[in-house]
Amino acid sequence: SCIYEGESINTDVTAPGATLALGLMYMKSGNKTIASAVALPDTHFLLEYVRPDFLMLRVIARALILWDDVEPSKDWVDAQVPAQVRKAYEQMRDLAESLPLGSGSSRSFGDKDYDRQAVRLIYTHVISAACFSIGLRFAGTGNMDAASVIFERVMELRELRDVTNSVSSALRPPTPVLEMCLGCAAISLSMVLAGTGDLDAFRLLKILRWPCTPDIQHGSHFAYATAIGLLFLGGGTCTLGREPRDIASLIMAFYPRFPSSTSDNQYHLQALRNLYALAVKNREIRAIDVDTGKSVSVPIEIHFEGRIAKPISLTAPCLLLNTDEKPNELRVVSNRYFPISVAFDASAGNRIFFVKRRSAYLCRGEDPLSQRSFLMQAEKFQGRDPLELIASITDDRRLLVFAAHFCDVNDPKTRSQLSGSMGKFCSWVLHECFLRDTQETVPLYVALRSAVSMVETGTCSSLPCAWDFRLIRAYYQCNARMSELACGSKNAKSNSLNSELLGYLIQMMESALADGELATGSQSVFFDCPIHTKFAEAKIDTDAMDLS
Repeated sequence: SCIYEGESINTDVTAPGATLALGLMYMKSGNKTIASAVALPDTHFLLEYVRPDFLMLRVIARALILWDDVEPSKDWVDAQVPAQVRKAYEQMRDLAESLPLGSGSSRSFGDKDYDRQAVRLIYTHVISAACFSIGLRFAGTGNMDAASVIFERVMELRELRDVTNSVSSALRPPTPVLEMCLGCAAISLSMVLAGTGDLDAFRLLKILRWPCTPDIQHGSHFAYATAIGLLFLGGGTCTLGREPRDIASLIMAFYPRFPSSTSDNQYHLQALRNLYALAVKNREIRAIDVDTGKSVSVPIEIHFEGRIAKPISLTAPCLLLNTDEKPNELRVVSNRYFPISVAFDASAGNRIFFVKRRSAYLCRGEDPLSQRSFLMQAEKFQGRDPLELIASITDDRRLLVFAAHFCDVNDPKTRSQLSGSMGKFCSWVLHECFLRDTQETVPLYVALRSAVSMVETGTCSSLPCAWDFRLIRAYYQCNARMSELACGSKNAKSNSLNSELLGYLIQMMESALADGELATGSQSVFFDCPIHTKFAEAKIDTDAMDLS
């Protein structure tokens, strides 16, 4: 039996699974009593009784138990190394720096009372285990502090492998061990930056996988290829989860013991490497333009539950990384599109929402810096044909025809054929509609202005026009009172018609009804006053109960 050797148990076979099982059982519990059972020995004598690769698993298991104590800092990584090992490692470094390469450094180390090779192995395994613990703790978060700490340790291990000097020669462990630890640290970096496609990490991984010598086995190339795949997980639309089952899947998939060949299943079943798929989460945020049906670039804000966490600003399409707080709401904060709010569901997975572009702006692909917006273009088109300005911000043929034939933007010959007040009024209407993105109200403005003109000229009955204006005036007066009561709350509604333009039209109608020789019925309807005629006075003098 591989487990039993006589009456004893072969702990070299059972210890790895038991250590990780203990860590998974008490994951995120913060139980320091259990964590002390997998603590690393603190003397050289006791360290000789534990294999260096088992020390790596102990560090990982302890980090799983004391989940909240894992910090993305250099001090936390250094604290995982036993004090005696860290002191011996620094002594070896200092002595190597004082000696040139090939000057008989082995004699200089001969008087030390510890095993130099054991120090190299322990330090390398513990450092890579600390990086793996940080990778699990901050998986899919894109935490730059965690990424920078792991990046620094990967560079340290790479220097031991590639640089030829006295320090690297004195501190370098055997090549298979160094390659395994370097691959573990590389995967840890990609777990933190999963799905982000970070270019600095990608350049580093390309450098790590470049050497191809007989000393570098299949497992090293497997680790670097896995790290690159995690970095661009799902083409930038997916990241890694941090739920307990996700962490367990990641440990089984990226177990830090890589195969020497494609058929090597001695220490870890290679089929379990595919379990990383259970931890993949689709967290893509994408905005779709309702007019074109295409994906557009939109600035957004992600708000979280509670008032402590500050909202984060992103630009869709983007990847929603993991956070300690649960996302609650997505808000569009662009002047280019109408503001909307989208609530996240319980899973906070991928979110596709629809946006409506304001007509005074072009899409971000055609105008990334809003340099072709209505206001920006108005300054640039000073002294030039205003029709070019209108054509640059809208492709609606009805608005272009309206501007060409009704607004005061024509050449002098055509402009003289139009009424000056009407042309200026239409220009005012077009300008306000562009700024407020209410182009659908242009026909209403024109209809109201035409009604005033017909009342002034007497070409139609004034009574229907008076009723129309009275209805509009009453509606907007009621809305104004409701807005005052709302005091800027979310329930306050914005009016489609501009209050200044509406007031101008009502004033024109008042003047037309007051100055014109019109029927008193229209004045009574518009001004909401009784009709003072002989017939009315006669009706007042009669009995109120007389219905004849």
